Amino acid sequence: MSSTPSNQLPNRRSQRQAIRKSTGAAKCDVGDSSLSAAQPTPVKKKRKKDLALDTDNLDAEASLEAVGVSVGKKTSRERLLGLLDKHINPKKPRLSRQKSRFPSKNEHRSGKHQKTLPVENELHVKKDVNYNIYHESQLVEMLQSIGVNTRGLDKEALVKSCKSHSDLQNVGATSTQSPNLYSGDIDSSMLEPGCSSSVLPSLENDFFDDSNTPQPSPTSLINSSGKRGSWKGKGKGKARAPDEGAHFSDDLENYPEGLDQDEQTQPPMSARGKSSSPEPTNQMGPDHRELSELDRLKAQVAEQNLTISRLENTVNETNTRVEGLETGLKAVCDIVDKLAGKCRDRAAEETSCGGRIASRMCFHVQTLLGQRDNEKKLPRAASEEEKEGWMSDQPLDSFNFNVDLNCLPSDAQGGFPYEDGPGNPKATSQQLSVMWQMMKKVSVKSFRPDFSTSASGKDNKWLWSLALKIFIKLVECGEYTGIPLGEEGIKVIKKTLNSHVQSLMKRFREENWDVSRKKRAADEVRQSTRLRHCLWPLSAIVQVACSDDETDEEDAAVGPSKPLKVRELRWRSSALELLCILIDNYKTSIDESIPGFSPGQKGRSPRTRIRTDHRPVSRIEAPVALPVDCYSEEWLSDLTPLARTQLEIHSTPVLQPFISTIKSYLAGSGSRPSS
Repeated sequence: MSSTPSNQLPNRRSQRQAIRKSTGAAKCDVGDSSLSAAQPTPVKKKRKKDLALDTDNLDAEASLEAVGVSVGKKTSRERLLGLLDKHINPKKPRLSRQKSRFPSKNEHRSGKHQKTLPVENELHVKKDVNYNIYHESQLVEMLQSIGVNTRGLDKEALVKSCKSHSDLQNVGATSTQSPNLYSGDIDSSMLEPGCSSSVLPSLENDFFDDSNTPQPSPTSLINSSGKRGSWKGKGKGKARAPDEGAHFSDDLENYPEGLDQDEQTQPPMSARGKSSSPEPTNQMGPDHRELSELDRLKAQVAEQNLTISRLENTVNETNTRVEGLETGLKAVCDIVDKLAGKCRDRAAEETSCGGRIASRMCFHVQTLLGQRDNEKKLPRAASEEEKEGWMSDQPLDSFNFNVDLNCLPSDAQGGFPYEDGPGNPKATSQQLSVMWQMMKKVSVKSFRPDFSTSASGKDNKWLWSLALKIFIKLVECGEYTGIPLGEEGIKVIKKTLNSHVQSLMKRFREENWDVSRKKRAADEVRQSTRLRHCLWPLSAIVQVACSDDETDEEDAAVGPSKPLKVRELRWRSSALELLCILIDNYKTSIDESIPGFSPGQKGRSPRTRIRTDHRPVSRIEAPVALPVDCYSEEWLSDLTPLARTQLEIHSTPVLQPFISTIKSYLAGSGSRPSS
């Protein structure tokens, strides 16, 4: 090994010299003492340490004097470092990719290679943060810091939004770099194979949830003992450098500039590797760190109380509005009920027909007569003495009927202020005053026409003309609204008055009938009503099952009409044909019972109809949707099932009750149906 290979590079000269020295020492059989002498002596190491300490002290003193801080010669290193950290902001070195490693005290003494346990950046592996413990203002600040709009969101929506954006936000401005732990500071029972995990007490005690423990004051990482060593490469243990405190300061300065001092510190570790006080560091701002668990609970209770008070106010306002609506609705319902009741009363009492003019005329005549509600008979006619006081010998056009609308009766007395004069509970004071003033002009104290005589008589005609004059005056005064007063309007008013007078005369005659005649008239009215209401379902059958009364050659018939053969409808049943014959006979009996009023005696008489045994077959097809007893059973049996289904026959028979009813009518009138 005396020669060196020729292909060695020049930059490895130092290595070749070291190899030659080690080879020469082996050839000379140098003992262990020479080998030990070749190694560096502890004195030499101590001398280097002292020199470094002195150099550091001199540099620190010079730096402090440069900023105007005076120190003594016997000032300790820790005091100098503290003053430097306080007054000098050194330039921060470039961040190193390799994590700093610090050997433990036990491994340094044993001489073993110290291994550092890198702490995984668990601050970035977010735990399931309980956002419900934060105040609404804190949640809003978290979301606004990442650009989320929080307007109009309640606490539940804020918590939900925080959970959905948890990957974008840093709760409490979490540090981006995590410190390393010494392997000697960790209990050996906690080391298990697999991925390393941090056992920092602050992380074990819910680093993000600072509501479990009170907030601690910031803790310094600088150890005043100054007895720890550091790990330097190549497996050699080096004594602790005198500038170990500066090394700690450099490590602290490697954190980003945006972090607080509280975020760059960790709780102190004991010699056995366990935390002396496992208090978590605060991750929120300075205002939020002051909130303890009790403060948060108080804030939540205050917020809930405020919400409850707002809800109570809203409920009270709603109840007030509902009560107001109920009051208004009740008032409206009362008004509607009153108006509806009046309308029902008017509809029940007003039985006249003919429109507005007929209704006004009926009310006008009733008011002139002065009839009360309990009086059903028409009043008696005027006596001869009363007629002598009338000015009936003078025409009504010669009188100037000027009325004073302000001259009202002093005491209405329920709508009858004048004795035997005009009156009506529904009439107004102005209407009664106008009627009374015009009647006094012609010396009429009571409006009493004679209904037993003709309306065209002298006295009756004069009274009804006075009633017409009063009616027109009330229309002119605006008491009777909606009635025209032109030439055509006057004609309609006169015609309506004549019709009403005729109905009153008929009513007067019926009131004077004897009891037997009244009973017979009531029976006739009841019979016609029953006939009209009981036989109306036959109208649909008659329209489709019978022919009309029109004649094809009506103009050609000059002489007596020829008899007409009734054709045979094969689909029509015998019951329906009998019903048609009964209806014809009943109509004939009605026409013959009232001579002079029967429509059969006016115009052209109907043609004679002949029903023989062998009649021609009619071409009229069978109608659909009739009751089953309207169709002939023999004819139905010849139909196919499809044709029978298309007829849509109703299964309920209806003809027999009608046949019995018409037979009873014919028996009562003394007529018998013809065969």
